[in-house]
Amino acid sequence: MDHQEILNFAIHLAHRGGAIIRDAFNGQGLSVDAVAKQGNPSDLVTEVDQHVERTVRALIAERYPTHRILGEEDGMADGQTTGWTLANDRHVPTWIVDPIDGTTNFAQRFPFTAISIAVSDAEGNLCVGVVYNPILNELYSARVDGGAWLNQTTRLPFPHGPEAAARAPQSLSECLIGFEHGSDRTQAVLDSRLASHRRLLARSAGDNGEGQVHGAQVRGVRCIGAGSLDMCLVARGAYDMYWEIGSHLWDIAAGTVILREAGGAMLSGCGLYGRPEVNTAKELVTEAAFDPLGRKYLAVRGAADHPALDPGSGKAAMISLARELLTHLEDIEVTRDGVSDA
Repeated sequence: MDHQEILNFAIHLAHRGGAIIRDAFNGQGLSVDAVAKQGNPSDLVTEVDQHVERTVRALIAERYPTHRILGEEDGMADGQTTGWTLANDRHVPTWIVDPIDGTTNFAQRFPFTAISIAVSDAEGNLCVGVVYNPILNELYSARVDGGAWLNQTTRLPFPHGPEAAARAPQSLSECLIGFEHGSDRTQAVLDSRLASHRRLLARSAGDNGEGQVHGAQVRGVRCIGAGSLDMCLVARGAYDMYWEIGSHLWDIAAGTVILREAGGAMLSGCGLYGRPEVNTAKELVTEAAFDPLGRKYLAVRGAADHPALDPGSGKAAMISLARELLTHLEDIEVTRDGVSDA
């Protein structure tokens, strides 16, 4: 498998799909009017989503007729809706396509929306990722061992290089966190998310007038409504971490490749708050334990090593902070991707 050839074609696909998105966004193409999926007004789809996915699927099938395709709108190209995995016995790559990530943003003409395209090899290893925001003309791309890039010219993280790269923060109070509220607005899930959000912002020690508070007291929390772009902001170094439970593989697959090639890490986002039997067990919060189909994600940016410490000290420090962050976050039960909800 030629990763560079695949990446070049994925970038071509992103530009083709992006042009359709941009024209519609600017009122010169298909309608941006959205309808709710399964009656949920927080989970939208437009005819542009569907048209972009059909266009991209057709181009992939023409160029690579034996490859598998998984899209947000139509599932596996062979019609399989459950039981699918990234690894496959056909020994062919799988393309993972989110035609419009941030459909609500798109429908509202809020300029943070993207087409996301990733590729995994037959063993299920994510190896190519492209995320393109055609409204702001920002294209993030990466392949395994090829680095991560903005608009194919600027190496990520930005600024790049041992002298310019940001060093690991010393505490959560120095961290900017990406956080999304998702489309599941049931009372229990929403209460859990809001409680986690509150703990992220609450003082690390002290009294808020209602009793003792022990929060993470992060520097700030941002919510832009598009998980693929959240991931790219971590890769870029703008966010220190991004946490989400409930997203799907197509939301994070491309961003995972980009983040890793930018020196960052993907970890399980399983919240540990109120679970003393788990606490900060290291086996749950390692790169090796990350499950791309698990729908629980914690993206962690790369960081330069401290000059007095061993190579890898910057990344190790960030993962240590990630473990601490998870102790402030509640877990939410979700169905693993590829498994029936029935």
